[in-house]
Amino acid sequence: MRLTAEQLRAVRGGSSVVVTAGAGTGKTQVLTERYLFHLFEDRLSPLEVVAITFTRRAAGELRARIRRRIGEEHGERSGPPESDRLAEIEAAPIGTIHSLCARICRDHPRESGAPAGFEILDEASSHPTSPDLPDQIDAALDRLPPEVYRVIPFTLTRRVMAALLTDPVMATRAFDASSGSAGELLDRWARLGQIAREEAIDAMLRGAGWTEGISRLRRVSGSGSDAIEVLRRRALELADQIEADRRDPERWLQVLAEITLRGGSGRNWPSGGLEEVKSTLKQLRETALRTLAAWRNFSLSAVDQDLARIIPTLRQAFDHVRAETGRARRAARQIDYSDLEAMAWQALQSEPVRRHYHQRWRAILVDEFQDTSQIQAEIIELLAANARLTIVGDEKQSIYGFRGAEVTIFRGLRERIIADGGMSQELSISFRSHAGLVDGLNRIFERVQAAEHRPLAAHRAEAPHIAPPLRFFIVEAQKGVAKALRQRTEARNIASVIREMIDTRLAVHDRVDGNLRPVKPGDIAILTRSWAPLEVFNELLTAVDIPAAIVGGGDLLQTREAMDLIALIRFLANPADNLALITLLRSPFFAVSDRTLQLAAAGREQRINWWRRIEASDHAELKRAAAILRTLLDQRPSASPESLIRRADRLTGYSAVIAGLPNAARRLADWNAMLEWVREEQRSVAGDIFQFWRRQLWRRLRRRQERGVTISRPSIEAQDAVSLLTIHSAKGLEWPIVVVPDLSGGRGFDDHPVLFDQDHGVALRLHASDDEEDDGSAPVLYSWLAAAQSQRREAESRRLLYVALTRARDAVILSAADRTGGLLSHLAAGLDGAGIAAEAVDHHTSDGHDF
Repeated sequence: MRLTAEQLRAVRGGSSVVVTAGAGTGKTQVLTERYLFHLFEDRLSPLEVVAITFTRRAAGELRARIRRRIGEEHGERSGPPESDRLAEIEAAPIGTIHSLCARICRDHPRESGAPAGFEILDEASSHPTSPDLPDQIDAALDRLPPEVYRVIPFTLTRRVMAALLTDPVMATRAFDASSGSAGELLDRWARLGQIAREEAIDAMLRGAGWTEGISRLRRVSGSGSDAIEVLRRRALELADQIEADRRDPERWLQVLAEITLRGGSGRNWPSGGLEEVKSTLKQLRETALRTLAAWRNFSLSAVDQDLARIIPTLRQAFDHVRAETGRARRAARQIDYSDLEAMAWQALQSEPVRRHYHQRWRAILVDEFQDTSQIQAEIIELLAANARLTIVGDEKQSIYGFRGAEVTIFRGLRERIIADGGMSQELSISFRSHAGLVDGLNRIFERVQAAEHRPLAAHRAEAPHIAPPLRFFIVEAQKGVAKALRQRTEARNIASVIREMIDTRLAVHDRVDGNLRPVKPGDIAILTRSWAPLEVFNELLTAVDIPAAIVGGGDLLQTREAMDLIALIRFLANPADNLALITLLRSPFFAVSDRTLQLAAAGREQRINWWRRIEASDHAELKRAAAILRTLLDQRPSASPESLIRRADRLTGYSAVIAGLPNAARRLADWNAMLEWVREEQRSVAGDIFQFWRRQLWRRLRRRQERGVTISRPSIEAQDAVSLLTIHSAKGLEWPIVVVPDLSGGRGFDDHPVLFDQDHGVALRLHASDDEEDDGSAPVLYSWLAAAQSQRREAESRRLLYVALTRARDAVILSAADRTGGLLSHLAAGLDGAGIAAEAVDHHTSDGHDF
């Protein structure tokens, strides 16, 4: 198999290797060939080579590629027979980091502390806001000494514990960083605050808005007695004072922030000078206000003293709750992903355990290393101390900060590998996209990602007949038009653009044979930042007869199928539940029309017992429904909830009905996922469906709703339909045409009760005590950590755009419902740099556009 010079250097590196692989540069091929290099050149057994991938799907793909390549290489090389190598490949440690951690925990239960025969909870079950863990937290909090709650209110303690348990190892380290007396903590925070204040002043003074504004004030002047001219000279004096007194410029910033732009006459200024200076003074005043707010956020106040007083008690509560919930998990033999990581890390603190793996594993390969968390990276480094390590990643595609991944982890290990004599190799040739698209993306991300950007070169020069390969639409609407209406216009326009592409048989590049062919719905993906907008796109694509599929994600419990199934359970548990019965009758279980239901209720008292009316009805639709429901009610004492639901499906043909509706694959996947969910839930409750509903399901559904907990919908194959999915879900995938809409859509507000960092400590969001004046400021450490988190998220948002746009092979369509906001705030400068002008979509006339 032919490799480029870059790929060949990465594959044949004689030491540890860091591979920086841009989008579409063939990293999976490099991983495969590097694995084979260890087998054939280093003479290692597959049992001596560890390969760690980000997902189980990626692990399966890598194993299949290796298996195929071994078959191709056999006969050209000497060594063990092909059958021996293939047998070893099936047992080789190729999988996710969590499968590797599970292996370590099972191999070394004493050192890891893992319970025998443990079950690994999935992400939904193991999340600290899932219905189970709060019960364990509540039980642990009930056993805390009462004096804890005299220091920290119960509700705050409960929220903070759930947040800390998302990453208990890092939380423990953060508490270690917060050790010391109150005076020592306040001194540390004061130093942090001073650094932050000086950085805020430096950022202001270096900022283009400030430097250009001061330059304009020096360039344009009026007559000496003019009121605005007096303010202009005063502003320049204040700017000089701020520059000279950077360590304590608060009073000068305050004066600048309070200037009032009154007076001034155009006669005293050169043409346009008065308006220019007024506008500049207003801009500088606003900059001073923002900088002054940042300055004060990083000044110690009463809330910092409160935090210093609270920290020891909070540490006591955390240690107690972590130990109690851990015991509860171990007693139930259930551990989550964070438990797995912590236990595997703990086992590797043992020298004999490390020696065991050092002798056993001689080479380790890690894919998508940029999305690795701190503890995962430490586990890998502990295992690789005496092995050749190959890590493959791309800083520009690090988008999993919410899972603890930080791009600095990738950078740090790269530096250590190079310092230890390893090599770094960049892959810069894109095999995914043609030259026209690659060049356009380079120009966009040169501005969007700045220092992170590394330009790619295209392997494929020729482009299909798509010109231009990058387009951008913006909805134009009158002021006051609701956001939801603009978003529907946006979705309608995208649907019409896709309809036009299909109708005109637009040519795309076929990945398999390399030829051009007409575009099909399955060649197109719509990627958004969150799942919410996808339902609208699904609806409007269906309206123009374009098959579409929401590939996965979103909340399973909010689907139509979930609501139908829950209505069935509610009715069978309580036939007097009118709302459940009406929902059931109107659903695909019976598809009774609203007209029929209206006739059944006509002339009856308001508080009608619908079940009695249905049983007594002579209407054919209602008689059928009543007979089926009576059969199910009679079977309640002897049937499990799942068997009753399956019986209802057989009697009504529910699954057959939804199989004939639009988006049938999606509907059936959701229905089957709900059946699986019921099967799992009924394991913990004995009794009939009434007991199942009242003692189990009703309580758990209520808690999920209260705590905002969701169950992810299952993934499906889009087949020949437009794929609708989030950018995160699209990682590692590609399509000929990618649509990235909802660019101006915002993200939810983050309200974190606690922030923590292994280097700086733990900080709560507090207000001053009742006897202190509360200016609304947070503790200095909280402000510091929040600012750092905000910077990371801003950088990650830019990388999210890179991931989205580089999923395309032939063309990218960008779209926004507004001119500002969301990801568009980052993308706008890149579009300008690439010369991509927005195409207006009128809110009232969005019928279609030529592509």
